Amino acid sequence: MKKINNILAYISDIFLVGMMLLTVADVIGNFFGHPILGAEEVVGFLASLMIAFALPISHQDKAHIGVDIVYTKFSKKGKRINNTIMSFFMCIFFFITATVCFNYAGYIKRVGTVSPTLGIPFYYIIYLISFSFFILALNVLFDFISFLRGKRYE
Repeated sequence: MKKINNILAYISDIFLVGMMLLTVADVIGNFFGHPILGAEEVVGFLASLMIAFALPISHQDKAHIGVDIVYTKFSKKGKRINNTIMSFFMCIFFFITATVCFNYAGYIKRVGTVSPTLGIPFYYIIYLISFSFFILALNVLFDFISFLRGKRYE
């Protein structure tokens, strides 16, 4: 999973660079009276993909926020129980999210919805977001199994 997470993080970085370059080019184009048609639309797509592809590595590195007011008072066993329960529900949530995104992308494809300015069929983007949520769900599933076996507690 670490290898996949790192690849997705690298791709996320590429999306970020693409957003920055496109934004700079659009600002320069605006200055000279020639803005880039659909730049805001493409930046929005890239931002969505960047965030989705960064989620698995963020989970792996525990880069998300947490509230430790009560958690720090738990014993090792209490932390293990809490983490096991939370990872179970997170796993279900992210698998459902991946499935809903996948189904929504299929619906968008069937009805032929495209982006308003450039006419880009954006169901591809939703499929990629669905894939990223599936990878995140697998990460959480491995955490759940690890907590369940007692190999980790935090």
